Amino acid sequence: MIEAEIRRQDAFPVARRTLQLLAEAVVEPAAEPPFYRVVDRSGTMRQSENGPLTLEELFAELRERHGALFVPVPPKPVVDAA
Repeated sequence: MIEAEIRRQDAFPVARRTLQLLAEAVVEPAAEPPFYRVVDRSGTMRQSENGPLTLEELFAELRERHGALFVPVPPKPVVDAA
């Protein structure tokens, strides 16, 4: 599941293993869906505004902190209202 999220987030191929290690350090298996939990350094489950932190939210944080590991998101075209 971590590898799939790394591919979905469009990481540079050379950075995939680094991102996998970063994610594996904070993701633990869980018995109930989604069958993982994201924890902090003390082992406490991390929360977002909408409940437990998801892999997508974790990778959004990683993209913000380590943007050079990801293919840049192309800017959205500006639509001229005139």
